[in-house]
Amino acid sequence: MKKLLIISLWGIFGILAAVNFTVGEGNNTEIVSRDSLAYYHNNTDDLHWYGAESWAVFFDFNNYFDSIDSLEFEATGAYIYIPNELPDDELTVRLCENNINQPGELLESQTINPVLGWNEITFSHSYTDTIFWLIADYPTNSVDQFIAASAIDGTHSYYRQDDYYFNLAASGFVSEFLFSLKGNFLIERDIELVDFHLQIDENYYPDGSLNFDAYPVFTVRNNSNIIFTNCYLALSITYPLWTITDTIYISSISAHEELTMNYFQNPLYKYDLLRRYSQYNIDARLVHELGFDDLPDNNEKNYYLNIFPYEPENIFVENFLKLGVYNNEIWSEEAEILNPDSCEILNYFSDISDSLYCPDALERFIDYNLSGYPSVIVGGEKKIIGYNNNFVDSLCSYTNS
Repeated sequence: MKKLLIISLWGIFGILAAVNFTVGEGNNTEIVSRDSLAYYHNNTDDLHWYGAESWAVFFDFNNYFDSIDSLEFEATGAYIYIPNELPDDELTVRLCENNINQPGELLESQTINPVLGWNEITFSHSYTDTIFWLIADYPTNSVDQFIAASAIDGTHSYYRQDDYYFNLAASGFVSEFLFSLKGNFLIERDIELVDFHLQIDENYYPDGSLNFDAYPVFTVRNNSNIIFTNCYLALSITYPLWTITDTIYISSISAHEELTMNYFQNPLYKYDLLRRYSQYNIDARLVHELGFDDLPDNNEKNYYLNIFPYEPENIFVENFLKLGVYNNEIWSEEAEILNPDSCEILNYFSDISDSLYCPDALERFIDYNLSGYPSVIVGGEKKIIGYNNNFVDSLCSYTNS
């Protein structure tokens, strides 16, 4: 029994050691496509994987939206994000059917010379099903050739070892590859809020004081074969002391039409923001007055807008820690590297099981969309996920940039 246990443990450790990652810069990679995109990542380039030559994402559309139990997707192409600047090897992208939770029959295969960033692949035919495997065959190494991923979940991403695809989450990793399928969700009635942002116009009052005006710019798409009328955008801009609400009506959206509405410098849709440090919660929601929308999940955009008249003098370094998990190592490295005159260090214990747990720390942990410990946020946006040999280099780079 002991021999069997030892062999089993060696087998598990062999699988876990097969792949590894370095930490990315956490950059936002979001793209706006005229097609609908399906993915499980969150558009942040957090982790760079190496150690295998084939990587995959398993798409199950019957479980993709909480509000829909059965859904087909018409796949017309794919996007694969490559984080290294000068790839030496070709990238082969394959679309496969499912065979007992492993890739099955090959539907499409294309080989390209990849570039830094998103690589778009257009399939020779469209393929409709409820389940797909999207596979990237790409040799990787620990120096200059990687597969990119976001630091979330992991239940949909796989790597191949010995002709079998192992799941990242089951192997103990929290990570979803930056792979996306493009095409169409085959839904009878669906309108989508593709993109929304407030465009800021900085101008000056006659007395020379700075003014910030905000105007809505957004894109909506009709993913159906019917015309949609009686639609509107419900907008709220929330500051701790007050809320601005507005309704922007959309006359009609033709079948499969994508419509961009730009109200920049339109006085009817001008929102005057405070002329001091301010943070606003922006919520935009696409609504059909009669409720004729089978998929409300893709109708809302929510984000925080920060208004800073000038850059703060000090850099904030926020440590999200769990007691006993590399705390002393991180504090020691930061004490050697960071200048106390220009850096402010904040420590958050957001794990409920910790004796130092604070609910506000958990709220901030969630705001940054973090999923594990330790994590460090520099300047409110640059992420260092985990503690490894690259921690010092990343911290130096982020605090000196």
